[in-house]
Amino acid sequence: MNGIDKNIAELLHPDMVVDITTRGRKTGLQRRIEIWAHYLEGRIFLASRPGRRSWHANLIEHPEFIFHVKEIQKVDILAKANPLFEKYDRYQALKLIKNETRFQERINMVTEDWILGSCIVEVFLTSTYTEKLPETFS
Repeated sequence: MNGIDKNIAELLHPDMVVDITTRGRKTGLQRRIEIWAHYLEGRIFLASRPGRRSWHANLIEHPEFIFHVKEIQKVDILAKANPLFEKYDRYQALKLIKNETRFQERINMVTEDWILGSCIVEVFLTSTYTEKLPETFS
């Protein structure tokens, strides 16, 4: 289960819309966006279409962020991003996503294009439920 708390794992789905709050790479300010996440074989991935994304640049600079589950129950979880840069790692993550997702865009993706140009991050949840979000996180 890759260290994911059982109570949190019960809230995760193979394809889910979540929010993430990152820290801006230049400003240091918190930025919250909605994004697709994939929970597959006990691992969580964020992956976007090919192209540059601010959230990805923010996570490269400041890998700690807040993962907001919101579909079944609202839960804010401190997390750490592991951006995938190696071609093999990117291929393995995208292969898993493409084979296991129900999200049509991911099923139809041209894997080689995504390997070369998409933003792919593996997410590691570092805490359970939080009562109050920290003003800053490092």
